[in-house]
Amino acid sequence: MSSYSGNNLQLRLSYWILLPVISAMVLGSFIRTGIDGYERAMFSEMIDGTAHKPFVYRALIPLAVKSITYAIPDNIEALIDKWGYEKINFVKKREGVRLTEISIVLFFSYLSIMGFAWSLHILGKHFYNFKEITGYIISLTAVAGIPVFFQYYSYMYDLPQLFLFTLSLYYLAKERWSYFLALFTITTINKETSILLILIFFIHYRQILPISEFRKLLALQFSIFAIIKLTLTSLFWENNGTFVEFHLKHNLFLAPFTISQFVSFILIGIGLSYAWNNKPKFLRNSLFILIPLLGLTFFLGLLDEYRDYYESYPIIVLLIYPSIHSLFNNSSGLMKNLPETLRKAV
Repeated sequence: MSSYSGNNLQLRLSYWILLPVISAMVLGSFIRTGIDGYERAMFSEMIDGTAHKPFVYRALIPLAVKSITYAIPDNIEALIDKWGYEKINFVKKREGVRLTEISIVLFFSYLSIMGFAWSLHILGKHFYNFKEITGYIISLTAVAGIPVFFQYYSYMYDLPQLFLFTLSLYYLAKERWSYFLALFTITTINKETSILLILIFFIHYRQILPISEFRKLLALQFSIFAIIKLTLTSLFWENNGTFVEFHLKHNLFLAPFTISQFVSFILIGIGLSYAWNNKPKFLRNSLFILIPLLGLTFFLGLLDEYRDYYESYPIIVLLIYPSIHSLFNNSSGLMKNLPETLRKAV
């Protein structure tokens, strides 16, 4: 027993040493992609609320930054910013970028990477009977894979959205409605793609929950989303830009995918489809968000800007896991035997 406890402690220590290191490497890659490059969503303008629509609507991190800097004494903030202008190349080269603000944004981004790892781990444990080391490997591998999404530019709301959406999936799967609705509110303030959670709820729970409860929860989600969107739209009504951006021309003239990309997509497709009916129903239903994601991205986003598909990442990872597991192990007993109240939700 003591030997098992010792091994377990060693395993956890190894995980909590590796996770911060890998997260720091991912954050470095995130910064190098360019967090202050797109003229419609420059860093200082996002913080000040003067960025173009629709980017200015992603208000959670700017609101958090403003709240924290407001609590910092002016003389201390000025001292930090002055040092940044003199010593930090990233700050020196960018007009209006303050070290205090960018440090807070990067801190939230770093926490979001580790928060995503934790959220993915508990979401996976909800569905699968995997060993602790397996859960750690899944979350570390998923974190190490985040830079695949870094293309063109990085935005301050990207990594928080990955974390918040994954944690929202967990509470949605657990049917912890109070926690889910609270988190849905925060996620919506961060980015409007939270509406995909409503789609998942509708597809999965419409034939599971009592009709009165289903309608009540659906109405609450739409109400929360509408109130937040109307509030943000009215606050930034005078900002430059439009409600959405159209990028159809870019996508129509997009160069074909490379061979490596094509092979990667094929392997992902095989991993997702293998033993499809034996995988958790909640995750299978959740994958349907790829349809609106791809459809909207074709007109309103860049098909080759993979950050547009962050919301599907935790779902894809946990759907591919059983396929990889079956290559090396007997899959019997992999699915969790959940209590009766949650069994249909799997």
